[in-house]
Amino acid sequence: EQVEAKMGAFDSVDTSVARTRTAVKNGYTFTFSLVDSTSTSATDWGLPHDGKYYLTQVIADETCTDEFPRGIKIGDAIENVFTKFPTANTKLQKWKEQRLYGASNYVEGKTYCMLEYRTKLGSYRIVAYDTERDYIAIAFDKSNNVKSFEWTYRQ
Repeated sequence: EQVEAKMGAFDSVDTSVARTRTAVKNGYTFTFSLVDSTSTSATDWGLPHDGKYYLTQVIADETCTDEFPRGIKIGDAIENVFTKFPTANTKLQKWKEQRLYGASNYVEGKTYCMLEYRTKLGSYRIVAYDTERDYIAIAFDKSNNVKSFEWTYRQ
C-alpha cells in the first residue's frame, strides 16, 4: 500500500502465488514477499515476522525508459556498460564466471561484481553484490544489449 500510495495505482497485481504479490507499473515489476510467524531464516530476508508484505525485488523490463545507476539504460551495448564499472576482465567468455571488480570471488559482506554467461538463455548477465543484503543484475539479450535491470533483496 505504501509503494502504491507513492506511485499511484498499479497497472496490474498478481496474487496467484502464495506468500507473494507481484505488481506492474510503467515497465517495472515489483515483488512483495510475506514475512510472518511461519517464515524461517531462509525465507524472511532478515525482516521482522510481522505479517506484512515487503518489497523484495524490482525488475525493469525493455519498456522502461528510465536511467539506472551509473547512467545505464535499457538497450545500452555491453561494451558501454563495461565503461561504467572499474572492470578487470571484459573479454566475453562463455565458459566461466568472470570477475569484473571487487573480491576475487563471492564472499558475503564483500563487494563482488561478476559477468556470467547463461547457457540456457544464450546471453550474459552482470551481477553486482554490495556489502549489504541486496544485489543488482543487468541482463543482456543475445545481441549483448541491456534487456532488463533487476534489484533483489537477497535472503
